[in-house]
Parts: sequence; C-alpha cells; structure tokens
Amino acid sequence: MKTSNRFNPKAESLNEYLTRIARVLDDLKNVEDVPFLDDETVAMSKAEEKELKDYLAVLLTPVFLEKSRTAAFKKKLDGEQGVIYSYLSMTILEHLYKYNNPRYMKVSVKRSFDAFVGPYLKEAVDETLGEKLGATKYRRKMINHINKTIEIVCLENATDWEDVTVDEIFALQIKTGDIMFLSKCSIKRAMENWIEEPYHYDGNEDFFVESQDDYSHFENEDAEKCVRAFLDTLSDAERFLFLARCLNDGKGYSFKEIGSDPVFLKICRSDSSYSIHIQFGDPDIERPKSGSVSSNMGEETEYVDPIHLERQCRTLKRRFARLENAETGLDRRDLIKALVYIM
Repeated sequence: MKTSNRFNPKAESLNEYLTRIARVLDDLKNVEDVPFLDDETVAMSKAEEKELKDYLAVLLTPVFLEKSRTAAFKKKLDGEQGVIYSYLSMTILEHLYKYNNPRYMKVSVKRSFDAFVGPYLKEAVDETLGEKLGATKYRRKMINHINKTIEIVCLENATDWEDVTVDEIFALQIKTGDIMFLSKCSIKRAMENWIEEPYHYDGNEDFFVESQDDYSHFENEDAEKCVRAFLDTLSDAERFLFLARCLNDGKGYSFKEIGSDPVFLKICRSDSSYSIHIQFGDPDIERPKSGSVSSNMGEETEYVDPIHLERQCRTLKRRFARLENAETGLDRRDLIKALVYIM
C-alpha cells in the first residue's frame, strides 16, 4: 500500500487523516466512470481500494469496538455487541468515502468522525434489534410506541405496568410525541402477541454515543446526586427490596426468601402498602435456577406475598431505568457505580 495512504499520528490527527483518505476512497470507487481507462488500470485501482479498506478496518477497530460496546450497554443489548460491531464496521467502511467530502455535503462545515458515525451506529442498532426480535422495523416501532404510552399511563394514573388497559393506551398515546397513532384493535393485538415485558426500541430517537465515554473511574457527580435523590424517594421496604433483588437480574435471593427475611418483615409491618400483603403459611423457599428448597418453617410462618414483591420490583427497576439520560451521558453504568459509591 502507498505510504501516503497510511496514518501517521505525528503528522495529523485521525479526523484529518480520515478526511484526506475519504477523497482517495472516492477516487478509487469512481475509477470505472473515468473515460478511456483500460481494464488493467481499473483492476489495479479496485485492488488498491480493497487493500486500503482492509488497512482502515484494522486501524478503526478500537473505535468500532468502543462504539458497539457503549451502544450495546446503553440499549441493553450486551449479548449482541458483536452483531452491532459487524454492522457498524461494514457500513462505515462502505460509506467512509463521503466523510467531509464536499461532493456529498450540503454544508461546508466539517464534522467530527463521531458525528459521522452517529447515524450509522443508529442503523447498526436498528439492524441488531431486528435480528434479535425477529420483527419488522414497523412492528418494533409499534412496540416502542405502546411501551412509551404505558409508561405515561403508569405515571399519570399511578398504576402498575401489568394493570394498564387498551383503552388507557388508546387515549394517552398522543402524548408520546411520535407520529404513530394506533387503533384499539392494533393495540390489543400487539399486547397479546408481542408485548410481555417493557422493552424499548428507540430506533433513531435522540441516540448518539460519544467515543470519549470512559467508565474506568467514578467521577460523575450528577450520577451521585441523581441516585441519592432516587433513594430518598424510596420507603425503607422499597429500598430493601431494590438493593436485595432489583439490581441482580434474578440472581441470588428469590422473592420468597426476601419475603420471609425477619428484618424485611419488621420493616414491612410498619409500612401500610406492604403490611397488607403479609401472609401466613409456608412460602416454600425456592432459589432461582436451583429448584425448590423446603423451608421447614411450619404452616404459621409469616411472609410477604412474593407476587406483590415481584410487581414492586418491576416498578422499581423501571423507575431506576428512567434515571438514565442520553443527553447528559448518564447511563446505567454511571448509576450503578454511584450506588456502590454511596452504599
């Protein structure tokens, strides 16, 4: 490969290099349109283009990895990071010839490489979601529209997610701010067939990932303030449940074990919203993914209804998830670090 096509960090920044190399890629890409070139020259140009793209793929690998890792984390697609990476790297290399290239720009202002990557990262996330859900883009947008409406209903009517009705969704869907408006029949069909747990497909809505994100240190005062304010809104019973169960994704103690904990029971007795769910009997303790374990506590054991605890846990997890703020870069990892720091 030509020495001039290689990146020299001592001579230019990455943005400057990519701006320059985009023109080279554009010329190589359009060589077939140049008149009077023989087949051998065209073939050599295509070989040079492939060689340059192979070099860029290696050079930009750290960027693609960081972008896909952060996007997967923010979109709760941790297991799909490799898929996002594949879509992103292929798409960027295919369109890199447009970067800060006047031939394809409506304005003369040069963009950072982060700004250039943004739309293609959205597309990569979109394609990954489609592959994961096995649904068309329209269906995913419909799911997201209904999920957002359900959250609005929960907030305005102080109801739980599972208690929201089709009529409530139909009446309040206009408040989502998007252009979609569904009939009651469409909402009902989606609720019955596709929507089980809250899952957000944000598509191209306000999604941009900064490559400078660094989570190796906890230095986010906004995250600490946000988490402290959230914890202050919780009752003692909610705080116990949140710390014992909500943050471990189903691992560790089951709802039956938490409901039978003496300390938790003591807290619940003085909490009117939890005390009414205290029951007597044998909760039949069961650890997640390990099978049933006999409690041998007798029929008069006191415990909090595990079904109520499960519902409360889902509500608390959604409330904690709402603390994330894409505009300020505050994501779940920041919040978890802040929580650990505070506790």
